[in-house]
Amino acid sequence: MIHEMAGCVLDRDAELGLIISPFNSSQLRAKKQPIDPKLRVRIIEGTDLAKMVKCSGIGVRPKGEVDYAYFAEMEARSSHFLLFLASLQA
Repeated sequence: MIHEMAGCVLDRDAELGLIISPFNSSQLRAKKQPIDPKLRVRIIEGTDLAKMVKCSGIGVRPKGEVDYAYFAEMEARSSHFLLFLASLQA
């Protein structure tokens, strides 16, 4: 996935490719696919993503707990968005 993103960055002459995942990458994957800084790809995942979301107040309630309704609404809207994109390709 990292090298595919790097290829997209190079093809489009983008400044940076960003991969966002709620999961932490395994250390085995990190050893097999170290990220070369020249690839201009950044991964935000797991713990770092949770810290960023909480710090910015996105998807959290005032006391800091997860706002599951927020994420459920995002999921519901994403399916509508995917249907819209599919209709554009038809």
